[in-house]
Amino acid sequence: FSLAADTTGTTSFNGPVGGTARLVSLATNAGGTTGINGGAIRTSGAAGQVFNDAVLLGADATLDAAAGAITFATTLDGGFALAADTTGTTSFIGTVGGDEALASLVTDAGGTTLIGGASVRTVGVQTFDDPVVLALVQSGIVSASVTDLILQGSTVTTRQTLTGGGRGLIVRGDAVFGDAPEDAVTGLTQLEVVGSTLLNGSLVITDLMQSYGGVVTLGSDVQLDAGGLVFSAGVVGPARTFAMAAGGQGVLFAGDVGTAADPLGPIWIVASGAVTIDATIYSTGPVHIDSTGSTVGGNTFGAIRVPSGQVVLAAAQGIGTDAALAIEAASVVASSSGGGIALRGIGDIVVGAPGIVAPGAITLTTGGRIRVLAGNTIASGTAVGVDSPIHWELAGAADSGPGSLRDVITKANATRVAGVVEFGTNPLTLELASELPEITTSLTIDGRNQVAFSGRHSVANGLTFASTAVGSVLRGVAIEGFRDYGIRLLDVANVVVDDVRVTGSNTRQSMGLLATGDLTGTTIVASRFSGGLRGALLTGARNLVFGEIGRGNLLTGNRPVPGTQFAGTGIRAEGDCRGTIVQGNTFSNNRYGFAFIGARHLRLTRNHFERNQFTAIFMQGNNAGSSRAGNTFGVGNRTQARSVTRSRSTDV
Repeated sequence: FSLAADTTGTTSFNGPVGGTARLVSLATNAGGTTGINGGAIRTSGAAGQVFNDAVLLGADATLDAAAGAITFATTLDGGFALAADTTGTTSFIGTVGGDEALASLVTDAGGTTLIGGASVRTVGVQTFDDPVVLALVQSGIVSASVTDLILQGSTVTTRQTLTGGGRGLIVRGDAVFGDAPEDAVTGLTQLEVVGSTLLNGSLVITDLMQSYGGVVTLGSDVQLDAGGLVFSAGVVGPARTFAMAAGGQGVLFAGDVGTAADPLGPIWIVASGAVTIDATIYSTGPVHIDSTGSTVGGNTFGAIRVPSGQVVLAAAQGIGTDAALAIEAASVVASSSGGGIALRGIGDIVVGAPGIVAPGAITLTTGGRIRVLAGNTIASGTAVGVDSPIHWELAGAADSGPGSLRDVITKANATRVAGVVEFGTNPLTLELASELPEITTSLTIDGRNQVAFSGRHSVANGLTFASTAVGSVLRGVAIEGFRDYGIRLLDVANVVVDDVRVTGSNTRQSMGLLATGDLTGTTIVASRFSGGLRGALLTGARNLVFGEIGRGNLLTGNRPVPGTQFAGTGIRAEGDCRGTIVQGNTFSNNRYGFAFIGARHLRLTRNHFERNQFTAIFMQGNNAGSSRAGNTFGVGNRTQARSVTRSRSTDV
C-alpha cells in the first residue's frame, strides 16, 4: 500500500521500510523533517518516494523505488552514505549536504538524475550511473534562471551523459565524465574542475570557460568546445586525438600536454582568442594550432615536440610574440596575418609547405639547422632574423617553379639573411632558359663537384653576385655555355669562388668571369676558366685576391673569334684596380696570358705562363702603379712567343 506522512514535526524511519513487501509509494509533506535512520526504503509504484520536507540521514541508506521517482524536494543532509536505485528519475531539488556533507552519494543506472539545487556536497564519492540533467527547480517548476551548481566530493563521476540545462558546473574534487565516447557533456554555461579530470566521453561543450585545475586524462579521443580553456596541470592520454575549439578567452596550457614517453596523438586547436603555451606539448602529430583573432605562444616558455610529425601554426596577431615558441617537428608551418613570428628550434627547424610567413618580423633560432624543404618559403614583410644560415632544399633540375634554383634564389634574396643551397647527393645539371635572378643576399652554392649550370649558349649570364651578397660562397660547380659571363661579381665583398669550372661559349662576348667595383675580402681560388673569349675580365676591380700560392687558378684555352681585339686572353684587367693582386695562377694555351689595358695599381706576382700563343703578358695604355714580379715563363712563351709585349704602354 501507499504511505503518506503529514506533519510539521519529524517523521523518522528507524528501520527498513518495505523490507518484506514493498510499499506502493511513500510521501512526506512539506514543513517538517524526515529522518532516515536505518535500512532501506523500498517502493514499487510509479509515484515512488517523494520527500517534500527536509531529509536528514541518521545512517547509511538505500532508497529503492523500482521504476518510480525518488524526489528530494528540499534539502538533504547527514554524514552517511546514500544510494538511490530506480529506473525512473531521481531528483535533488534542494541543496544536498549544505549543513552536513553526506558520506557518499550513488545513483544507479537505468534512470535519470535531476539536480536542481545549488550544491551537492559529500565527503567521499559522488557517482551518478545514469544520465544527469542540471536544472533549477522552484515549486516543482524548472526555472529558466542560471546558477552554477557545485558538486563537492572526493571524486564526482557521471557515467553517462551530462546535460547542463543552461547552468554552470563547478566540481570541487576529482571528476570523471562518461564511460564511453558517446557520453557527452553539453548544455553547460561553464565548467570548472578543481581536481583531476578523466574524460571518457568524446565531447564537452560549454558557452563560457572550461577550467581544469588538475591533470586531465583522455580516456578516448576528445573534443572540447568552449568560450575559453584553461589547463593548469597538464593533459595525458597516449595516442589520443585532442581537438579544441575556443572563443575569445582563448586556450592556456600551464602544464605539459602528454609526455616524452607517452605523447598524445593529433592535436587540433582553433581559438579566436590567444593560445598560450607555458608548458610543453608532446604529440605524435600532427599539431594544428590556429588563433583566428589573437596570438599563439607563451608568456615565458612554450614548446611543441612532435619529432615525427608536422606542426602547423596560424595566428592573426603573431606567433611567439612574448617568448620564442620552441619547436621539434619533422616539419613546421607558421603563418600570421598580423605581427611577427618567433620560433626556437629544438634541433633543426624544418620548414614545410607552404612555409613561415608573416607581415612582421620573423625570428628563427636553433641548436641545429634551419631547413626549408623544396618549394617552401620564409617570407617577412619587415625582416628575417636567424642565428644560422637558412638551408634551402632544391627540388631538382627544373628551370623554374617551386623548388627550382630560380625559386630558391628569389626566396633567399627576400629574407636578406645568409642561406645555403642544398643540392642533394646525386649529380645534377641545371639547363637554364633565361638568366637567374641576381643574388642579393649571402648565399652558399656548393655543388661538391656534382652540379653543373648550363646556359645552352643562349643565356647571357650565369650566376651574378650583387653588392649586397656579402659573404657568399660559390664552390664545386661547373658553369658552361653562357653567352656573356659565367660569373659576375659586382662590387661585392667577402665572396669566395673556390674550385669552380667555367667554360665559355667562345662568342664575341663570352667571358668566364666579370669582377668590378670594390671587392674587399673577395677571393677566387683553385678554379678553371677556359673556352671563352676571355677567362676573366677585371674592370675597375679593387681589393680582389685572384689566386693564392698553392691554390691558384688555371686560365687556359681562351681563344679569339674574328673581329675581336686582344681576344683569347686569360685575364684582361682595366681601370683602377688598386688593392687587387693576381698571384699563384697558371696561364696556358691562351692567345694572351694576362693583358694590362690601362689597368692601374694592380699587382701580378708569382704566376706561371706557358704556351700562350701571342704573348704571356700584354700591356697597353696607362697602367700606372701596377707591378709584376716573380712570374715564371715556361715552354712556348720563350721559344714560340714573347714573354712580355708592350703596345703604347707605360711600364709595369
